[in-house]
Amino acid sequence: MPAPADTITMVPGGPGDSGRKGAVRRYFRLTPRDIEEQIARGSIWFGGVIGVVAVSFLLVGLVPLGTIIGTVAVVAALYGWRELAVYRYQRRRALPEPSDAAMDDLMARNLTEMAARGMQRLGVTPDQLILTSSVVGVAAAQGGLQKPRLADQGDGPLVILGPVLTSPRRIGNDGTWRYARNVVMVICVTKLHLRIFRCEVELALGHPEHEETHEYYYKDIMAIQTVTRPWGPFSVLGPEGQHVRTQVTGHERELYITVPSAEAAHMVIGLREFGHPDQDVHLQETGIDYAIDALRAMLESMK
Repeated sequence: MPAPADTITMVPGGPGDSGRKGAVRRYFRLTPRDIEEQIARGSIWFGGVIGVVAVSFLLVGLVPLGTIIGTVAVVAALYGWRELAVYRYQRRRALPEPSDAAMDDLMARNLTEMAARGMQRLGVTPDQLILTSSVVGVAAAQGGLQKPRLADQGDGPLVILGPVLTSPRRIGNDGTWRYARNVVMVICVTKLHLRIFRCEVELALGHPEHEETHEYYYKDIMAIQTVTRPWGPFSVLGPEGQHVRTQVTGHERELYITVPSAEAAHMVIGLREFGHPDQDVHLQETGIDYAIDALRAMLESMK
């Protein structure tokens, strides 16, 4: 596990900041294990010891044997120095890395920015909202959710976060799966319309990409549904960033808001591994089902 000195507790900067970019990308890089340094130094030490032995043989006239042992010594030492250089290079690229809590704090800040961006793009003001994020927060707390939703916006709009499955990913030391790129959906429920802002955000950069806006009359909404599909195989960086799990497969769960004659607004909201079919992967955002339930209930009352 990275030492405290190798971990940062706050990701610096706003969108586009080079410090933020470097810190986030280090989180998703493989961190070299201490054993790799030990093996490299052991090889250098071994090369030095048998090098002394080779010199001893040469001094007493055992030239062929001394030459062979000397060659082995040089190869071992060069291998060790090369591996030590690789270890140091990889360590510089991967550390210091943000803590899991720092990544969550950055994501929460980014979601607040996306909520404001979404409302601005949709032309919605806070006083027009008839369903707010705080309603979901109360329901989630009553349902037993241990901590506030990462996407909670208080009296602001509903915000839902889901991963882009092809982006770099890592299982944190806390067991949470985090993705470098995510889909953000800002849902504004007003008296007349359901308005949705959807975008992708690479956390290292913080800028919205592939922005979409949708506006639906309530009578036109056919369904809010979730669909399960197979996903994988792919690899995922494991806890402590020091090993990679390969050939990971399972099911993804997607949310669809469907209307006639229009492409549905959709995003991935859940994952399950084949080895654990009854247990959702713990994604960075929690309590999404509470948001979906609140949205469904509100839409039923509006029709």
